[in-house]
Amino acid sequence: MKEWSFGFWLCIVLCLGLMAGCDCGEGGNLNEYSQIKVEPQNIAFSAISVGEEETKIATVTNTGQLDLRIESIKLIEVDENTPFSLSDAKKWTFPITVSKGESLTIPIRYAPTQAGAFKGKVRLITDAKNAGDEGETDIKLISTYIGGLLLAPNPVDFGYVPPKEKKSKKVTITNNGQAKVTITKITFKKNETGEFAILKQPTLPVELDANGATELELEYTPKAPKANGIIDLTLDDGNTFSLNLVGRMSAPNLEVSPETLQFVDPQVGKMVKAKLTLKNVGNLELVINKMDIDATSAEGYSIPSPPTLPLKIAPEKEVVLEVAFTAKDIDKTQGKLNIDSNDPNKPQVVVPLLASAGGCALKAIPAQLSFTKDGVKQVILANSGTEKCTLSNIKLDEKGSNEFTLGNTPKANHVLGPNENVKVEVTFKGGSNKPQTSNLLVTSNDPKNPTLTVPIESRPPNTKACDIKIQPTILQFGFVGIGQSKTAGVTVINNGYDECLIKISGVSDPLQVFSLQTSIPVQGRTIKSGQQFNIDVSYAPRNSTVAQGELLLTTTDPALPTARIPLLGYSGQLCLEIIPRPLDFGSIRKGCRSRDIDMDIVNTCTRTVSVTAIKWGATTSPEFSLSQPASTPRQLNSGQSMGIKVRYTPKDLGQDRGVLQIENDVPGQTPINVITAGQGISTSEQTDTFTQEKQPKIDILFVIDDSNSMKDNQNNLSQNLGSFMKWANQLNADYHIAVTTTDADCGTKYKYDPAKKICDRPSRPDIPNTGCFRGSQKVITPQTPNGLTLFSNNVKVGLNGSGNEQGIEASYKALQPDRLNDCNQGFLRNDASLSIVYVSDESDSSPNSIAFYVKFFLGLKKNNNALVRASAVVGPPGNGCANGSQQAKAAPRYWDIATQMQGVTASICSTNWSNTLSQLGAVTFGRKRSFALSQAADPNSIVVKINGQTVTQGWSYDTSSNSIVFETGSIPAAGAQIVVTYKTQCIAP
Repeated sequence: MKEWSFGFWLCIVLCLGLMAGCDCGEGGNLNEYSQIKVEPQNIAFSAISVGEEETKIATVTNTGQLDLRIESIKLIEVDENTPFSLSDAKKWTFPITVSKGESLTIPIRYAPTQAGAFKGKVRLITDAKNAGDEGETDIKLISTYIGGLLLAPNPVDFGYVPPKEKKSKKVTITNNGQAKVTITKITFKKNETGEFAILKQPTLPVELDANGATELELEYTPKAPKANGIIDLTLDDGNTFSLNLVGRMSAPNLEVSPETLQFVDPQVGKMVKAKLTLKNVGNLELVINKMDIDATSAEGYSIPSPPTLPLKIAPEKEVVLEVAFTAKDIDKTQGKLNIDSNDPNKPQVVVPLLASAGGCALKAIPAQLSFTKDGVKQVILANSGTEKCTLSNIKLDEKGSNEFTLGNTPKANHVLGPNENVKVEVTFKGGSNKPQTSNLLVTSNDPKNPTLTVPIESRPPNTKACDIKIQPTILQFGFVGIGQSKTAGVTVINNGYDECLIKISGVSDPLQVFSLQTSIPVQGRTIKSGQQFNIDVSYAPRNSTVAQGELLLTTTDPALPTARIPLLGYSGQLCLEIIPRPLDFGSIRKGCRSRDIDMDIVNTCTRTVSVTAIKWGATTSPEFSLSQPASTPRQLNSGQSMGIKVRYTPKDLGQDRGVLQIENDVPGQTPINVITAGQGISTSEQTDTFTQEKQPKIDILFVIDDSNSMKDNQNNLSQNLGSFMKWANQLNADYHIAVTTTDADCGTKYKYDPAKKICDRPSRPDIPNTGCFRGSQKVITPQTPNGLTLFSNNVKVGLNGSGNEQGIEASYKALQPDRLNDCNQGFLRNDASLSIVYVSDESDSSPNSIAFYVKFFLGLKKNNNALVRASAVVGPPGNGCANGSQQAKAAPRYWDIATQMQGVTASICSTNWSNTLSQLGAVTFGRKRSFALSQAADPNSIVVKINGQTVTQGWSYDTSSNSIVFETGSIPAAGAQIVVTYKTQCIAP
């Protein structure tokens, strides 16, 4: 029943009683009333992803003559999980009066937390004449869900197919949405070798109603051991769905490891050995029919215990071959090993053999001197060996012409280190027109050539020749720490009588750790007679291994048209961990200074390390400085650290660079160079524009306790991973997922040889090195076939791990450069966020402080704390927890690092693992919350706009990472444009 005002009824009574024209006051006429108009009456929300939101406005207008009275506004016909809400509900005070001709806006928010289609109503109760019997007026709400295409199977796995045979498979294409879709294109995105073909497909364009389906028929013809392909299906709205294809050839497949066999630092006359692994990674038996040292190899290579041929290797089995080398000649050390087999794709494999012989190896450059006129020439005496050379005597042959004399000459017993050289001057002053000869005699401790003879002659002046010599013949970099770089060079000398033209063809480098630092014109560089030219190459190793390559040159010397200079270096982990490294100060206004960057120097080795000096490199811009220098020398015991503060104060515009050198007493590891960079700018106004990613990109590392008490917990984790992965699927996340263990102290014995420990032996798939990823597929991605099954298997890491759990240290080691470029290759991406999840029923015993690890993890993402997260499913602080017979000790360090890094903390004793992993997935796979600004901002000047609308709430400015961070519930939707304007901050120098 409608409620009518008292004034209205009073007017009716008076008018009836008097039966005359009664003035009932304003609004009292029987023909005057309130009337409601709602626009629109039906609101349809777009098909948006879980985690996104959309707001639409309904407008309520009073089209009557009297005030409209609104008694209530509420949602009806919705459940407790409805995605609809009334944004202004808390602002309203009922009753609400809407005057004649005025309007009220009702914002309605749609924010789905799960996939599907939803509906409901907004009901208004008013006194409008045109409302329902109970005063009701409804606004209908509906959401649209378009699921897209379901491709089954996906991926399409053709299995193993014999060579030259064909195999076909059918794929069902289903519209799993609620609206009609149109497929306009079906094309190959990847099919380089043409091994896949589409036999049958629907006529395009093809329309599919909801739940409608069609078919593809595909064919695979193997040409190589393994093939991968991708077919893209494109809809008329531009969305693309990918069908992954994989096929394998039924054949043996020989895999040789390493691809080049390196013999490190052999001595002349002494045998050294190296091992070569021959593995059959195919699915048919491999038969090796021939195996020998190539005839062109240097003397001294052999196979001490050759296998009986034919050698048969079953699928997934391997044979280890031992090759020996006894250096005979320091200049001839390269060789080849030939292997013939029934591998149809590689019937003959050639394994390069490379060695660098040791000892003093004295060379003269040029090897002889020729004079065409009076003058002075130089002979460079160079040590290309690995030991010191002592030059006991340098003189001219007494039987030679006296027209040759010595100029500047090193003193007796001069010492040349490896790759060092010294110059000797020879003067010619002709007294006759006849040819003259002599010899430069150099006595040294070179075991092969104790007296080096350099012939000297004078020749008629008209002789011309290009005679190129290159020193050293092998460019050896020695030890260079991972993350460091070293530059060395070769000298190209023209000993001829005419000009020489030299061109650099490039660097041949399988590991891509050598790079050319010298450039010359494409047409080449001219070297005049007697002149020389230096070519520099840098070596920047990424993991612990021996690296080799070649510097390739072409010349106009007829005797040396092509020169190949071997490059050799080896590397390992540095004892001093520098965090952060490198230092990038970004853009700072000229005349201002940056915030100080705190740098930690940590000793991660077991030995004591002395930091002997901290100083800037010679080419460093003076605009970099140490605002808090450290006193040196400083002794750091294992695990100890020291700190310094670094500052940038640009005095002009443009880029500035420098090198901070950390000198120490570790052989081969000093100095450690920290690259610094900054830019001086003039403007104080800055605008940064970002676009919210449509596909969250996240790298996730699970660190799982593999001690004896974890069986039930590993099973619970494995069985409930679907609750974690559903969030990845709902948000269409681009993820990399890997698993390692808490075993970080080398405490677990190698099960096949109890005398060995984990850190003492090569990596194996069943027992990886500390920090290496587990599983047959070490990195799981959305493209991984049967990814959830493999992930579930990977988390069952076994129960043979160390009882001294060090999960945080294990994650630190897993993310070190040597691991990321070796056993953990392909996991960490620069443009993805990082999430670490610890699962353990014990406390953490990692050797370093939580602050150390947090700083390291943040340093991986340039200190942007919104891009790095740690979570812990462990025993809560205090007394831990228990669940039946299962108990977990309190793990305060895991809990602390998860809290500091804004992750999820949950009890490992929970009986609802599905809920725990669902919470973990919701946080892990969320959309990007943080957007790093290009310059340091004045916090009071920041203005944030999303899709052109100024946003004043729901975000904050994080000073430490110089980023805009959005709160949960205010994260920009996929594809949203975020524009941030601000004034750059100026800190007085």
